[in-house]
Amino acid sequence: MRLEEFPQHFNPARPAPDYRACPALLAWLRADLAGEPPPGGLDLAQVFAEADPQGLDAWVAYRLLDPAQAAAPPAALVPELKQRLHRASGEKLASDLEWAGICGGAEQRGIRLLAIKGEGLARSLYPNPACRLTADFDLLVHPGDVQGMRELLAALGYLEARAPYGEHIFGEKGWYRPQQRGRQWGVVVDLHWDLTNRRFLRRRVPLAVLFERATPVDLDGATLWTLCHPHALLMACLHLAAAPRTEPLPLRWLLDIHLLLEALDDAQMRALADEARAWRLADVLGIYCALAQRVLGTRRHRALIESLGADISEARRRTYRWACDHRWFDFLEYALRLDGSGRAELLRQMWAFRGRRRKARGKA
Repeated sequence: MRLEEFPQHFNPARPAPDYRACPALLAWLRADLAGEPPPGGLDLAQVFAEADPQGLDAWVAYRLLDPAQAAAPPAALVPELKQRLHRASGEKLASDLEWAGICGGAEQRGIRLLAIKGEGLARSLYPNPACRLTADFDLLVHPGDVQGMRELLAALGYLEARAPYGEHIFGEKGWYRPQQRGRQWGVVVDLHWDLTNRRFLRRRVPLAVLFERATPVDLDGATLWTLCHPHALLMACLHLAAAPRTEPLPLRWLLDIHLLLEALDDAQMRALADEARAWRLADVLGIYCALAQRVLGTRRHRALIESLGADISEARRRTYRWACDHRWFDFLEYALRLDGSGRAELLRQMWAFRGRRRKARGKA
């Protein structure tokens, strides 16, 4: 049986991630999303401290500073919360200027692009763009526009990164602007031509449909196009399905899914489920929406989400588990598509990654 017949590579039986390192944050987050006051005795300073590694410190600061909150933060914590939110607002303002340059240049060249993942959600979903922290810009273009975008990014001062791994796993190529204003990498751009390049998941979603239903966001002197909320939800789930299992699963990714579920009405969710079935991604949508709800304790569209994965047979689950446990198959196929120098670079990166893993284990 050929593996291509099975659209997913992930493990549906995989347990929820372990968040024992941030119990205060998770308890506060579950209560806040449910519209309830935080549990008695919860230390809000500890909540804020635990939010930083999860990429949720700006979100926590925004919510704690909301006058409508039932529990006000301690007075000693307020200046730190304001400082964090102001810094995040400044970063997003700088990002707006960067986006304006990229979008303006793309429009002049006749290139359509979409902002996907965190940067798109920050401006189309969150109450304040500063609430959603991001490490890079993710751009999606048609495969035929990749060369034009490469030329544009080079003209804007970006340098192309040598990263076969990202090109294989996520259908992307990384670009970065050298260090600016004390930031190690300056601005990092991931240029995508597919939502993922995973062997079991790639080329499922017609890009023309995503561009047709894209949502505009006004920037200073330019228009930024983002995924509509239903497609953004599918993208968020697909991102988790394709991400390496060795990477941690930040709570901010699950918060994205929760907020998107809250933003969709019943008709929109049913239409998305139909699209996901047609694109053979219903399992991806159902499993990762259910994961977000298990962790965050929410129930929006629960019956429909449970129905999406109800028809997965035990034989299919075993195949998913096998595929998840044998990730080397992806790398083997990828290596066969590289030339000699590309294979040498892939081996070098894999060897360096192995060394970092060993060093990390030694410190632990």
